[in-house]
Amino acid sequence: GALKLTVAGELRLDGSITANGLATTSSHYWNNGGGGGSGGSILIRAGSLAGSGLIAANGGSKTVSGGGGGGGGRVAIHASTAAFAGTLGAYGGNPLVLDEGQYGGAGTVVLGQDLVLDNDNHSGAETTLPPGVYNFSVVVSKRKAVLSLPAQAALNYADLYVREGGKLVNVGTLAGGPASKVLLDSGGEIAHNAGTFTTGELTTASTFYDNAALTATSLTVLTGGMFYLNTSLAIPSVSLFSGGVLTHSAGDPDFDLVVSGGMEVRSGGMVSVDGKGYPGGQGPGKGAEAGTTRADSGGGGGGYGGRGGSFGGVLGGVTYGSLVEPAGLGSGGGYGYGSYTAGGAGGAGGGALKLTVAGELRLDGSIT
Repeated sequence: GALKLTVAGELRLDGSITANGLATTSSHYWNNGGGGGSGGSILIRAGSLAGSGLIAANGGSKTVSGGGGGGGGRVAIHASTAAFAGTLGAYGGNPLVLDEGQYGGAGTVVLGQDLVLDNDNHSGAETTLPPGVYNFSVVVSKRKAVLSLPAQAALNYADLYVREGGKLVNVGTLAGGPASKVLLDSGGEIAHNAGTFTTGELTTASTFYDNAALTATSLTVLTGGMFYLNTSLAIPSVSLFSGGVLTHSAGDPDFDLVVSGGMEVRSGGMVSVDGKGYPGGQGPGKGAEAGTTRADSGGGGGGYGGRGGSFGGVLGGVTYGSLVEPAGLGSGGGYGYGSYTAGGAGGAGGGALKLTVAGELRLDGSIT
């Protein structure tokens, strides 16, 4: 259902306000139960919110097999919440049979000018914003929530946090000002697949896939951070801390980083494209596949600048590419006999990177 509550003074909540979806309670056959209902709407306007109660618009969880969990609903609270110590939730519902069903996606919780997505640590469906323009101060995707921006959606923010297993998938418009911040940590993930992404400081201690136009004033990759650059990026400043890695996805040849200021790679940090070329059995210089006898049971080595080594009568891969402007990916080694069922797949080739630094490059870590 939908609930709208307006309180001129303080709303002290030590009980509960819910608009939860219902579960399916019966089925005729194994796994043919209906899906859970989605959570509903809760809109609260008050002078302030206090207490330790519950506000929830959760999706319906299954009590019989079959069907997916209900998606979380929508909660919006326009009140001071500094004195509220209770629980706010719009979680997706439990499908009961996890190998066949899926948790519902997190609903949305708006607290004044902030947007929070939280799926109670359950991987489930995405939370796709409807087409439109959205303006928030702080945006948070956490605890297995998946915030998805389609091409028709624009999200303006001051600070963006993706953490605790939360995800963000963007093909729309993410826009922060020069003073804005993006922080990605504790198992969070951002996949910027299309559209545009603008921010001030970008800091990651988790996984960021940059596949499209990105603008930032700085990039910092902390311990545990993996920044996959699969396109071109021009940025004033880059810092890689110990345990931070700048790389590209396997088989992607578009790593092109231009730093207009300085770049530092601290001890233990690295720019690494080892093994990021063509996978085994692929590439213009791929090694030949093994035969079926002991004498030719090994695959040929991948070729690029030099020809790959042969094994018995199994030839290595050919040479290719420019000598003076090398930019290609390395080719994979050939499959060994029985590789498709019993291992022995050829090794992946090395990747390719293009790095331009206008200022100082301080390298105490490694470029590999």
